[in-house]
Amino acid sequence: MVLRKTWQDFDRVCQRLADHILAQGRKFKVIAGPQRGGLIMAARLSYLTGIRYKYGSMRLTDDQVIVDDYTRTGKTLATWIRNAEAKPYIVTWLHSAESEVTPAFWLEELHGTVIMPWQTE
Repeated sequence: MVLRKTWQDFDRVCQRLADHILAQGRKFKVIAGPQRGGLIMAARLSYLTGIRYKYGSMRLTDDQVIVDDYTRTGKTLATWIRNAEAKPYIVTWLHSAESEVTPAFWLEELHGTVIMPWQTE
């Protein structure tokens, strides 16, 4: 099964994730995401939440939000958080039960193949 996401889906999901992040009642200092989908989502969520966006490597702490478009295997996020001093707050659009990383929050279960609006087939 191939699941195609649209830019309208992206806007709706980013607003829902932003609302969720703000509802946590925590003072997050930074929002970031791995290339490619996480980077796109993190930049958008930065605008929606007012949390400073950071690109590139950094020391991870518990006052940061890490966002990714989806966790299929979790290898990308596992690489990011492997040497973290503290566990950042991780959110994703889609999450697979087979992922080695379980986000604190996700919006949809991932089954099959997903094509994001910024991807080509």
